[in-house]
Amino acid sequence: MERLMYDSRVPDRDPDGKMFFPAPYDLGGVFDVAMIRERRGFIPLPDPNFDGRCIDIGGGNKILDGYDRLDWPEWSAGMPIPGDDGTVLGVFSAHALDHMTGEEVVSLLMEVDRVLAPGGTFTIVVPHYASQLSAECIEHKSRFGIKTWRNILANPAYSPHFNRQHEWSLAVGFNMIMGVEERNTVLVTQLVKI
Repeated sequence: MERLMYDSRVPDRDPDGKMFFPAPYDLGGVFDVAMIRERRGFIPLPDPNFDGRCIDIGGGNKILDGYDRLDWPEWSAGMPIPGDDGTVLGVFSAHALDHMTGEEVVSLLMEVDRVLAPGGTFTIVVPHYASQLSAECIEHKSRFGIKTWRNILANPAYSPHFNRQHEWSLAVGFNMIMGVEERNTVLVTQLVKI
């Protein structure tokens, strides 16, 4: 699927061991040169005013224009996401999944997998497990690292105590640890419906 293609490629080395990169005109280019890693690009979020239905999960006091809101106390993890299969173009959640148990996270992912249209994205922002932000809040119930999503999606049952089988149609797209200072790093991930 085109949306999952890498936006960057690590160039081959010439006989002298040198690698030639395009000039880094944006943050992605700077990352490519500095880190020498292939990366998946961030897919722009759909505009619900033009593109179709989008959902914000656990937004609290942050209101996203045009997004359907699913938040406590009207909605909580473990409840179905309202809507038919394959009808949502984008789901967004910032600092909500870390307040869910592992089983609630997997349940939510199954619901997102159900409602997302092919090519739709689930954009997730959670504290990185090693950040002070993750450790300080006593209400955090789950921790997330760079391989968390890959590990969940690689195993249909994820964990025997969840007692579920699910064939995932989500793939990890953009996935990067980010922060403006070391103590508050977050994991920014896009899961893409394939």
